[in-house]
Amino acid sequence: MHTDPATYQGTVVPDWASRLTVRLVRSDERERWRTLMAQHHYLGFRGLVGESLYYVAELDQDWVALLGWAAAAWM
Repeated sequence: MHTDPATYQGTVVPDWASRLTVRLVRSDERERWRTLMAQHHYLGFRGLVGESLYYVAELDQDWVALLGWAAAAWM
């Protein structure tokens, strides 16, 4: 069955989606990530606790979203 590459299961994929990438933040970019998160997150940002991963979504090499994951804590 032939399908249009601009659709996925009947959903139209916007043309910018092919230019969107998500990648790990390099160590020299972490301060920028933290600063942007503190400035723009509605709850602010105090830091991630424990082992953590910092990601950035880029559209045409412009940062458009920040993602962060941290290890779960237990007592």
